[in-house]
Amino acid sequence: MSWAHPKSFLGQAALFGVLLVLAATTLFARRPQVGWRADLSRDQIDRRKLAAYALRESPQDKVAGALSHLMVAANDADPELAAIAKESLHRLAPRVAGVLAQTAAHSGGPHAAEALELLASGGPAAARAISKEVLRSPAPAARLAGLKALEQLGTDAKGELQAIERLIGDPELEVRRQALRTLRTIDAASPELFRAAQRATRDTDATLRDRAWRALALSPLLLERARDPEVAPGLAAELEKNLPGLSPELRRALDEGLGRN
Repeated sequence: MSWAHPKSFLGQAALFGVLLVLAATTLFARRPQVGWRADLSRDQIDRRKLAAYALRESPQDKVAGALSHLMVAANDADPELAAIAKESLHRLAPRVAGVLAQTAAHSGGPHAAEALELLASGGPAAARAISKEVLRSPAPAARLAGLKALEQLGTDAKGELQAIERLIGDPELEVRRQALRTLRTIDAASPELFRAAQRATRDTDATLRDRAWRALALSPLLLERARDPEVAPGLAAELEKNLPGLSPELRRALDEGLGRN
């Protein structure tokens, strides 16, 4: 069987892709990773593409060394090289959540945003790494970005609710606001959100206090307490006092929860 000559651009691209996979898979084990990293800086575009593909096969103890080089290649002006590098990064990401989180924790670093983007689709392991490294960063921008990444992870970040709850006391207002939003997104019925919202009702920021009261108004835990006849009247009065601008939808939900419908 003979190969037909690929006359179209798509045919040429497909053939190049096959050759790239075969070459990278065969050569990686024989060549030090430093050689592949060096090739990413060369002028020959085909060598750079081959290197970007080969680095996805990095062994566990060499993955960290490949990340920054691939991140640079992922922003290359050549769209095919950038696509190969991005795919390689996504292949490597699950194996290096901790390294990516450390990179993201330094918000002034050149690759912090790319690291968080990779972590935001990395599942529970990525959520743990963000919680351990990024939420504890001394940089407010990093903590804020970490919360947004956990919000993207959604239910995969359920195991990190307590770490998020602690940031409701963060010195930075935007971090406190985002912590409440992230808790609501991940699990609106969680005790962590209930406790955080209670604390936030005493915040110095009026907007955050209002959001906290609204979170409480729809909290299943609060509505459970509202079924107690000794608690319900005072609870209703407190909510109405602090929520003068309730939307009709929220008021109907609150009335239903308080048993007034």
